[in-house]
Amino acid sequence: MTFVGKSLISKEDKAAFDRDGAVLLRGLIDQTAQDSLREAIARELERPQEFFGRRLLWRSDPDFARFCRESCTPQIISELFGTSTVNLFMDQLFAKAPGTITRTGWHNDLPYWPIKGWQVATTWVALDPITKENGALELIRGSHKWNRRYQPFQPDLHGGAIVSKGAEGETYDPLPDFETERDRHDIISWEMQPGDVLVFHAMTVHGAAGNNTAEQWRRAYAIRYTGEDVRYYEPATNEWLYNPALTTGDVLDSEMYPRVFGS
Repeated sequence: MTFVGKSLISKEDKAAFDRDGAVLLRGLIDQTAQDSLREAIARELERPQEFFGRRLLWRSDPDFARFCRESCTPQIISELFGTSTVNLFMDQLFAKAPGTITRTGWHNDLPYWPIKGWQVATTWVALDPITKENGALELIRGSHKWNRRYQPFQPDLHGGAIVSKGAEGETYDPLPDFETERDRHDIISWEMQPGDVLVFHAMTVHGAAGNNTAEQWRRAYAIRYTGEDVRYYEPATNEWLYNPALTTGDVLDSEMYPRVFGS
C-alpha cells in the first residue's frame, strides 16, 4: 500500500495514542470493506475453533489478506508511529457469541511474540456495535510506558486465563490481578460502531468482559502491524509465530511478515 494522499489521523489522535497507548478512530472502514470482512468472518465461524485460535487468517483467505494489505490500517500505523515502512505481523478474529460469560484476561501482547521494538500496534476493527454489555475492550491508560513485560498466560477455549506460560529463559513481570485492582488504575473503554477502528500499542495492558447480551454478537478483526524499528527475536511464548526465514536481529521483511506500506 502507498500513502493515500491525505492524513487519516489528527494531531490530537496522535497525541492521545502517544499519551494513552490507545486511540479510537471513528468511521474509517467503509460499508463495502465491512461487508467483505463479515462474509469472510462468516466462513471462518463455520469452522470450530477456540477463541484465541482464529488467527493468521490472511494466509488462507483472500478477503482477509486484501483488507490487511489494501485497507487504510497500514497507513494509520505509519502515521501514528511516524514510520516510513509497515509490516503485517499477524491477524486475529475475536468473535464473542451472545451469552459468552468468560472474561478475556488482562495482558499486554508483546511478551507473547518473537519480535522486539517500540513500533508495534493492533488495529481492532469493529464489525458489530460494541458496548460494555457485549464485551467492549478495556485498556489501562498509559500502561504502554510502564516497561513491564507481564507473564503470559495460556487461555482456555473461551479466552480466559488458566495457567501461566512463557518462553524458556525469558523473564517476565508477575501479572497483577488487575480486575480486583480496578480502582487503582485509569481504565479507558469506548462504545464502538461498525467501521470504527481502535488502535492500541502492543505494550498497553488490556482485557474484556464477557458478552452478557442475549442476541448481540461482538465481532472484531484485529491486525497487528510493525514499524521500521522492529526486529525478529527468539525465543518467544507463541512459537507458532516463529519464522524459519529469519534469525534474531533481522528486519521482518519476509513472506511470513510482508511489508504492506512504504517502498
